[in-house]
Amino acid sequence: MKTYSVTLHIITPLIIHTGDYYSIFELMPTKDGKSLLIIDIEKSFGCMNDNDREKYFQIMDSLTCNIDKDKQKILHARSLIQNIVLQHNEVIKQRMIATPNFIKDIENNPYA
Repeated sequence: MKTYSVTLHIITPLIIHTGDYYSIFELMPTKDGKSLLIIDIEKSFGCMNDNDREKYFQIMDSLTCNIDKDKQKILHARSLIQNIVLQHNEVIKQRMIATPNFIKDIENNPYA
């Protein structure tokens, strides 16, 4: 039997303990930067006012798949959802501990 030495670099928000995949919009670092919240995105939309919901969908419809052009748009769309979390705790599914580098990447990279 052959064995290999492998180094894995995870480039998507993958929660290792379950293998579940969460989009960048479902993961929100806490203010203290020590943990991560998993958000129920459907409940977030339900709590959003009509104006913010419309802004969100306009932003998503305008994406070009070019990271340089889209980065600020995606960060803005994500901030609309994150503002809901600050006002409505019921949209939080779970709180998790995350490494500082993971949290930094989530905050800075909309395509993480």
